Amino acid sequence: MTNQKCIGCDTPIPPGSNSCPMCGATVKSHHASTSETHSEPSVTKPPPVATPVKPDIISSLAGKIKDGFKILFVFVICMAIIRCAILNSEKQPATPTLTPQQIAANKEKDEHDEAQYHAKSFIEKSLKAPATAKFPSYNEFLADKKGGYWEVYTYVDAQNSFGAMIRTRFCVKMKNLGDTWQLVDIQTY
Repeated sequence: MTNQKCIGCDTPIPPGSNSCPMCGATVKSHHASTSETHSEPSVTKPPPVATPVKPDIISSLAGKIKDGFKILFVFVICMAIIRCAILNSEKQPATPTLTPQQIAANKEKDEHDEAQYHAKSFIEKSLKAPATAKFPSYNEFLADKKGGYWEVYTYVDAQNSFGAMIRTRFCVKMKNLGDTWQLVDIQTY
């Protein structure tokens, strides 16, 4: 009888041995199913080592589809935000174009407001105790433009030189010189 080789590791197995000296695989003999001439023992392989199972293709595709939907969802939200921003910018009214008459009226209104402000400052300079001055609101000032001069009529409550609060009515006549205002006359009545 000749030496057999191990099926598991291809190492020669000595006669009469029941296992491989190298890997420990067991040797079996074929008696029942084979004829007498083939009574050579056969070697069984050691149990196979567990191989890692590959991920299922369907579950990997499901993960990719989920990721794709997430990206699509974020894209749709971004597009909706951009669209809203564009629509809101289109809804804002354009600045109306003013006619020359409207520009002149706005300039006259601005000059009117400036006349009231400067009349107040000229009156404060003429008071004995300007820190005690109490003026009415600008709605109660009367300002009128006559012949290039502004006349502003108003009153002020302020202390006199004896410390008594007195209401004094003023008429301030002044001229707008562009960037400054010139006091022409200030009268009490």
